[in-house]
Amino acid sequence: MTDDDAAGMTAAMAAGLATGATSRLVMADEATGMSLTYAAFKAGFLLPRHSHDAHCAYYVIAGEAHLGNAVLKAGDAFVVPAGHFYSYRAGPAGVEVMEFRTRTEFHFKFGGNTPSFWQEVIAATKANADAWRNQPPSEAARRLLAGQADRDGTQPEVSPEAV
Repeated sequence: MTDDDAAGMTAAMAAGLATGATSRLVMADEATGMSLTYAAFKAGFLLPRHSHDAHCAYYVIAGEAHLGNAVLKAGDAFVVPAGHFYSYRAGPAGVEVMEFRTRTEFHFKFGGNTPSFWQEVIAATKANADAWRNQPPSEAARRLLAGQADRDGTQPEVSPEAV
């Protein structure tokens, strides 16, 4: 992590960045090397530029993701190749995504975040942190987080009768 990224992340976290995001590993399958993560970002959340060492496919399940000039809505999808830096902003109602990864364990690396970009992240966080703290999770998040308390992150067994 660069000094700019370390300073920016420290300031953004102090401003309340973590209150605007929720993520949960839904499953990781060692046999196939695949994993699935649910992530939700509240209204106006600006995700710092980062990359993963795994290919990632995202499916928007609710809200909007503003990715460059594109506005992705529920039912839209996008792919981020391993090592590619990206960022997006959650729309006015936030965004919820399912993230499919080609690895069960992966690294998160910041990059391309200039001091002025970090100032934008911090400003968005300060402008929204109080609302984020008071905004309840979506119904999908409540169900997932409640169900996750009973799971250990492994893929559940499926009986032949259920198929």
